[in-house]
Amino acid sequence: QHGLALRFCSEDLRARREIVWTAISSNGLALEFASEALRSDSEVVWAAVQKSARAFQFVGGHLCEDVDFAVKIASYSPGSIAVAPPALRRNKRVAIAAIQQSPTIFNDLASELRHDPDIVQLAVRTKGAKLQQ
Repeated sequence: QHGLALRFCSEDLRARREIVWTAISSNGLALEFASEALRSDSEVVWAAVQKSARAFQFVGGHLCEDVDFAVKIASYSPGSIAVAPPALRRNKRVAIAAIQQSPTIFNDLASELRHDPDIVQLAVRTKGAKLQQ
């Protein structure tokens, strides 16, 4: 919870990796208040998402379009797809990674993916397999 105190810090402190690391270690959502450079740092974002899937909404820079990184995030934390940047939320590879971990994430997918036959089939097949376990 105290990690959100980062919002009251100066720009200089929000740009210091060790300060931001401490904040996101306490609360992943503190990523919102980190500098753009740190919101574009894959290690920082990964650590934040490990604390809170919702932290993925604050990803910045090139990571907003990095499909490989988003697949890693979705595989670890499927719920992150609900708050992913639009380009990643509409990406089929990201959707597949999320559904393989949690088929219930289907309703959080972009509309066009919820109508994709491959995605629908995977969600149904994966949910059925998980129910049988």
